[in-house]
Order: sequence, then structure tokens, then C-alpha cells
Amino acid sequence: MKAENKKLDKGSLIAIGLILVIFLLAVMTSASAKTLLLQGVNTQEIYIPGLDGAKLRAVIYKPVKFNGRLPAVIVVHGLGGSSDTMNAISTELARNGVLVLALNYRGHDGSEGGVSYIGDPLTAPNISNDLIASLKYLSMRDDVDANRIGVVGYSMGSRAALRLGLLVSSVNPVVMIGPYFSWEIAGVNTTRPSNLLIIVGEKDIITPPSSAQLLFNYATQTQGKPFEVFGSPSKGTARKLVIVPNADHYTIIFAKQTVEETTSWVLTCFGMGKPSSYIDPTFLASTSASASFLAIIAILALVYLTGKYLRKIGVSKIPERPQGLGLIKSAVLLVVVTAYYMIASFFTIPILVDLGWRIYTFAMFSGAQYTIYYFALLALLLLPLVVVYAILRKSFMGEIRSSVKRNLKAGLITVGLIWLFMYILYNATLTGLVANYSMTPVRFILMFYLTLLLLPTVFIDETVLRGIIQDNVPSKMWPVRVAVVAIIQYLSRILPLAIWVSLSANPLQIEGLLRGYMALNLIAPQNMDIVKAFIPMNSYGLYYAFSSVELFHALVAPYLYEEYRSTLTTSLFRSLTVAFTMASVMALL
Repeated sequence: MKAENKKLDKGSLIAIGLILVIFLLAVMTSASAKTLLLQGVNTQEIYIPGLDGAKLRAVIYKPVKFNGRLPAVIVVHGLGGSSDTMNAISTELARNGVLVLALNYRGHDGSEGGVSYIGDPLTAPNISNDLIASLKYLSMRDDVDANRIGVVGYSMGSRAALRLGLLVSSVNPVVMIGPYFSWEIAGVNTTRPSNLLIIVGEKDIITPPSSAQLLFNYATQTQGKPFEVFGSPSKGTARKLVIVPNADHYTIIFAKQTVEETTSWVLTCFGMGKPSSYIDPTFLASTSASASFLAIIAILALVYLTGKYLRKIGVSKIPERPQGLGLIKSAVLLVVVTAYYMIASFFTIPILVDLGWRIYTFAMFSGAQYTIYYFALLALLLLPLVVVYAILRKSFMGEIRSSVKRNLKAGLITVGLIWLFMYILYNATLTGLVANYSMTPVRFILMFYLTLLLLPTVFIDETVLRGIIQDNVPSKMWPVRVAVVAIIQYLSRILPLAIWVSLSANPLQIEGLLRGYMALNLIAPQNMDIVKAFIPMNSYGLYYAFSSVELFHALVAPYLYEEYRSTLTTSLFRSLTVAFTMASVMALL
């Protein structure tokens, strides 16, 4: 008995040591990255009055050594992003003598006003107005040369940047990264906007190279060639299209070539010569990835430590695992259920795209509705599977009821500790570097609201993953069960989305599939073009988000279930972590 206690004590010490080492390692890595990022740059948080009175949060990046009035650039992020996501570009411009105003659009990261980026830029209180307000603010600063102000925009921000360049002819240069545009293209020609640089990722399926080429053709009257400068920077007629190899819509802002091309273009248009230095921005992405990976390991140790302590004080206990179906029956069941799960997940995508764009302002926030629709539609398709399994296995409904009540207090404590650790670690490592995970009162309210919306549908999903799949993995070794379920869960979530992403390269194939949905009255004929146009964006957006968030959940939740055998606990864990991520990065309407 003493040997066993000693062994358990040793395990606890290892878990505690692992958590501390990982936390310190992540923080030190992030601190080094921030020091490198801000080398030679001073930052200042400011608030700009919007044209409608909304307070717009922005960050000023300024070279440490400067004299007189500096040329300035407004840098703007994409939908659901923040000024932090544009740090690589903002700091490099500032290091090379440019004052940068990195704006947080209305409804984003501390800015008031709500998001409204679709509409007339002259009348609607939207992001175009926010750029005009930013331009007005910069023009009045005594350290800014009002005759040299340009704009750099990414994704949604690139459309606003183009609008600003078309509306205000003095804005020079205009840089569009991951170029997004609509009616604005009609105003583009060889002189408007001034000095246009277009940067797109080779593997971007949201704003593909073909779309960037179309914009470039308008800007050069089809006379320009990619990678070559068309026109004259000194006359404001320069145009250039850059296609960044191996970059997609999300990684392009961390690509070294993107930062180099942007900085060089801005300095050339301002008549400042060549950049004096470059810092490779890929360390930002690697720091973010390492922090997320380390968080998974630390949280597994935290679950182990918490579970051990709660069992010791009698708050929880590990109940017996339900009797399996035998090797052959279990193997057949896992194959059938996994196949059904993947088919159901694949089937939901066009429907959620249709819903998302027809009811765009659902629940007063943007973007998050796609995740909510995904779990809701998937739950509807999984529910018959649960019913059939319950009919075949008479004891299943009783097992579900027991799972809801089982170790509930311990589960709530553990999920709360996991969230607290995530909050501290992500803020200590990623906030101010590539994102902002700090929780304002509005974000807290949104997080709990999203959790409540997600919990019922996620519970059905978790019933399948835990009660049907994990309980029937034919192995007495819990590491084997955890590994098998983690693989099944991750692939079931990611592969269907990956297929839709790959299909996006063939619009005719997507149209053929969508006609089947119309035949079943799942998509209205009048919505066909919208769904076809936005399937690439929405499927890739979910794929990109789930590839990281789902990896985190797929590795932690099966182990959490082995500790408490509580489906409600794993459902709360997934709902809360997904809601936390959405509340931190999604825009509010």
C-alpha cells in the first residue's frame, strides 16, 4: 500500500512539474518572440472617434528613433481578427521609419459600434467609415506627414482599403493582401487607386489567385504581368501582383515574402528607398503552434492531477466500464458508426452555408453561427443513430442517464480548471503577439451564451463519440481506447471538410452536388449561386478552425471521459472551449 501511495505521489509530482515546465517554456518562448517582434519599435494604444461617435481602438507603431513628420500607413485586419494579427507587417513598417496605425474595426477587439461591413460606404456606419476616421486622425497628428498616408488591408480589410483608395485619391499606396472585392472593381483602372499592390497566396481558395488576377487586369488594362511592376510609383500609377508560393488565406500574413513585398512597396511609394532590415515573421506562427501543442500536454497532466485529487477526497470515482460487444461486433460497429459520422458531417456543409448566409446576423454575432449550425445539423443526423443503437442495446438509455449524473461535481471543477489554465496560458503567450484572448465583460457574456447554445447539440455528438464509440473500443487498456477514439474523432471531423475544400477547386463538380440538395428541397434554387460561391470560404474556415481546436479536444476529451465516465462533462468541455475560442476571435454585430 505504501509503495502504491509513493508511486501515486511520484505521478503527481511529475504532473505538477510538467505543468510548470510547459507554462514557463511557453511564456519564455512567447516573451522572446515579442522582444524580437518589437525590436526598434514603440507602441501606444489609442482610441479614435468614429464618424458615428463609436470609440475605435487602435495601436500606434512608431520607430524608436525618428525625426520630424513621418509617413504613415493604416493597417487593417480581416473579419474576426484584430490589430495583433497584423503585427508582422505593422512592426516591420515601423522599424523602417513608417508610423503605423493598426486599427481594430468596429465590433472587433475593444472597438465599439458593432460590425457592418456590407453596404454603402458613404452612408452606413461600417468599416469604410472607420478608415476615413483613421485617415482624419492621422492627418491631424503633428508627427505625421499628411501628404504621405497609405493603407494596407488583409482579407475583409483589403476591401475596405480598396474602397478608401477609390474614395480618397490622396491615399497612396494601397496594399491588398488576400484581396477581397465586389462592386469596387468597377472603379479600378490604371490610375485609381494610387500605387496598388495585390498579394495573394498560391493555395488561397477563399480569395484565389484567379480573383487577384482579375483585379490586376482591371488595374493594368490586362497589360501587366504578375511579379512585374506596371506603371510608375512616382506618378502613383504603379501596379503589382504577387502570388506567394505555398501560402493560403490564413498563413499569408505570416509569410516572409508578404512582409518583404509590403514593406518594400510602401517605402518605394513614399520615396524612402529600400528597407534596411527584415525580421522573418514565421516565428510568430511557430510560437503560436508550439504554445497550442504545449497547452494540450499540460492540460492532460492537469486532468490527471485533478482527477487523482478529487478521487482521493471522495468527490469522484471511476465507475466500471460498460461491457463491450466483443471484438468482431465492436469492430463492425466502429466502422459503421465512423462511416455514418463522416457522411453526416459531409452532408451538412452546403445546408449550413445556406443557413449562414440567409440568416447572417443570427444571434447578433458574425462567423460563429457556422459552428453552431454545424453542430446543430450534425446532431439532427446523429440522433437517429443514437435511437437505433438504443433500440438494439436495451441498457444504453440507462447508461446515458447515469453518464449525465455521474461525477458531475468533479467534472465541473475539472472543466473550470482547464478553462482557467487555457485562459492564463493563451493570454500569457499569444495575446499581443498573434491574437487577443483577454476576456472583456461582453466576451464573457458571449462565451456563456455560446456555451448554452452549443451544449444540447454537442451532447448528442458526445453521446455518439463516448457512449457508442469509446465504450465499445475492444481493449482493456485505456491508452489504447483514448488513442483509437482520438483518431476516429479527429478524422471524422476533419476529412469531410477537407473533401469539400478539395472540391472547391472544381466549381462544376460542386454545382452538380448542389443540384442534388435542390432536388431534395434542402437548398432553394435562388440561393444556389450564393452557396456555390461561399462553400470554399466556409468549408475552409471550419477546416482551418477545427484542425486546431478539434485536435485539442480529440486528445483531451477521451482521456477526460476515462477519468470520469461522464458524457455531460466532455460535452461541457467541448462547448466551453469552442465558445471561448469564438468569443475571443469572432466579431460582434
